[in-house]
Amino acid sequence: MRTVLHLSRFSLVGWVSLAALGIVAASGCSPTEPPPPVSRTSDAITFNLDSFTIPAGSEAFECFYTSIKSDSEWAVPSAYGTQSAGGHHLTVYYNNGPAQPEGHRPCTDEEMLNWRLVAGTGGEATMGAEGTVTLPPGLALKVPQGRQIAIQAHYINATPTDVIADDHVTVHLADPAKVTYANYLIANNDGFMIPQRTLAYHTEMACSVPQDLQVVVYLGHMHEHGKHFQLTQLDEQGQVAKTLYEYKWENDYVSHPPVTKMTMEQPLLLKKGSRLKVACDFENDTARTLAFPREMCLAFMYYYPDAGALDCLQ
Repeated sequence: MRTVLHLSRFSLVGWVSLAALGIVAASGCSPTEPPPPVSRTSDAITFNLDSFTIPAGSEAFECFYTSIKSDSEWAVPSAYGTQSAGGHHLTVYYNNGPAQPEGHRPCTDEEMLNWRLVAGTGGEATMGAEGTVTLPPGLALKVPQGRQIAIQAHYINATPTDVIADDHVTVHLADPAKVTYANYLIANNDGFMIPQRTLAYHTEMACSVPQDLQVVVYLGHMHEHGKHFQLTQLDEQGQVAKTLYEYKWENDYVSHPPVTKMTMEQPLLLKKGSRLKVACDFENDTARTLAFPREMCLAFMYYYPDAGALDCLQ
């Protein structure tokens, strides 16, 4: 599996944030004393990640293996995180493969094949602010017992100077007996190639929902070259039956896109075989071709009850 496909499924896409409550700060630390790597309360765990350097004009996906394993089944309804300038997202996972030594390194395809999404948050705009997505009350994502927690930090440093990453993320915990587990579906238009110096480029992709879904949260995702995003539901003739989500894209939406929220009582109902179309417009003012994952054109949906991470099938 290519990294690009894997990142589309298991990241978020900070760009996709599951939720945001206040970050749990480490107590008893002076302003000059670094916080501990991990601090825990009865209902939250905060990870203060090691710093690393993002060279000028580069992009980085840094993967952290923590010392923490889920000591019981965890129900995660929300997360909150902050990043330095150029931060795109922090995504928290559990490692479904062999335990790895504590530490961090640039992400690889192979290791992330064993990762499963727990929460997404971060972006430099979250400094002191709320995140972008909140699951409705009563819903959470499941972490099985005994899984090592891993974290990915994504940065895009478009400046002429190096950036030192300073990342922090808090995962909130709920009582598993009091929640219904949710999961997510990705509708990913990843087949585009935007030629250099192309100021008007359009791409679209239609796909089929693999099963009946009760959707409670959905959003679109593009990067900084995005200009317009649209998600529609099609009729049997392939014509637009309903526009679900449409925005003129703004730079702030890269890490904090508009989010449509439903309730458990009144979700968006999608029948098996329903057709969705994801359409994006881009402006490439650079001297290079842009393709996935440097740019993205995808829709991300949370649904319940949990039937696994799903793809909208082309």
